[in-house]
Amino acid sequence: MRSQVTFDPNTSQPQVSLELNDEGAKIFGEITKRNLGKLVAIYIDGIAISAPGVQSEIPDGKAVISGRFSIQEAKDLV
Repeated sequence: MRSQVTFDPNTSQPQVSLELNDEGAKIFGEITKRNLGKLVAIYIDGIAISAPGVQSEIPDGKAVISGRFSIQEAKDLV
């Protein structure tokens, strides 16, 4: 998986872009399909660090986590 801080082209707000490998994309596609309109938590070492809402199915492994992040918060999430 690759992640990086990017900026929304419409709002210039920081966001986190993700790109998963083929296996991760397949799993993530299924998770997002089953959880449309719900929150999906992201855990590191058993600690929830973010819980973005699923706005659409993401079958290709390329996703963006957006919100009202500061640049530092986006960097920390990356």
